[in-house]
Amino acid sequence: MPRTSKQHIGLGGTFDHFHAGHESFIQFAAGIHSHLKIGVTKPQMTRHKPAPDLIEPFSTRIKAVSRFCQKIGVKAELLPLEDLYGPTLESKDIFGLAVTENTISGAKKINELRLAMNLRPLEVFVCPLKMCSDGSLLSSSRIRTGQVSRQGEVHASFFDQDIKLTANGLHTLKNIQGKLVDTPVKPRANQLVILVGDETLKTFEDQKLSFDLAIIDGKTRRDQVIHNLLSEEPLKTSNPAGSITQQAVQTLQTAQAQKFRYVLVDGEEDLLVVSLVMITPLETLIYYGQPDQGLVELRVNEQIKQKFLGIVRPHNSR
Repeated sequence: MPRTSKQHIGLGGTFDHFHAGHESFIQFAAGIHSHLKIGVTKPQMTRHKPAPDLIEPFSTRIKAVSRFCQKIGVKAELLPLEDLYGPTLESKDIFGLAVTENTISGAKKINELRLAMNLRPLEVFVCPLKMCSDGSLLSSSRIRTGQVSRQGEVHASFFDQDIKLTANGLHTLKNIQGKLVDTPVKPRANQLVILVGDETLKTFEDQKLSFDLAIIDGKTRRDQVIHNLLSEEPLKTSNPAGSITQQAVQTLQTAQAQKFRYVLVDGEEDLLVVSLVMITPLETLIYYGQPDQGLVELRVNEQIKQKFLGIVRPHNSR
């Protein structure tokens, strides 16, 4: 039966860090009918999600949806979602729901309540999930936690082999990647603080500042260093000069997952800043020393991830 311009397909979501999966979802719904009603969740509906403090503001998320709909020429009415049901229990112009494979249960609850209210159930159209480059699920939570890009590139997969950086890559990394600071900022709750280098660790020790993980080689300018706070047994790994080894990256991942406080590197720890940027959550604070200049504070964001991806990508064969 032909649909009229007064009828709509309903769909909803958080649409945080608007990504390729969101694009596919909206295009899927638009393929069913040219008029959409899109609900964007308000903050009270996002508190249960992983890394909720990194979810973008409502205004940013709804603007991203609007821009994409305009870009592809889709007529969409955007509205805030205060609960699961939105307008689906009152609006008479919604004939169906577009959902993804992991949100079918929400559509089922909507139709169960509609039946209890003597309303006809809505048609349900299921959009396949968007997958990442390694076949895993692309999601906003994985973007927030630093695992993947908005296009579904899995950051850790670029370290599935040892990397020997090019002269251009090494030259780029000699420049300050964040900003020089005299005093580290006080981190927010749940914000990771990671240190790279023995002098950086000593600075934090001297100022009695807290941190989550320190990557060191036990030396500073070739002198042996003894740290008063190195009371916990460190994880150990190897990383030759000019390289980022697969073993070292896996050790860093283990240290984060199991909450080790120290990683002791046999070789060069400085270049591991690159892999740390790639595998840590957004807003992670990484501190490292810039020779003869001072302490650098590097705040992890999507832009620096993409920049470092450009350094390591030429070494990945895929």
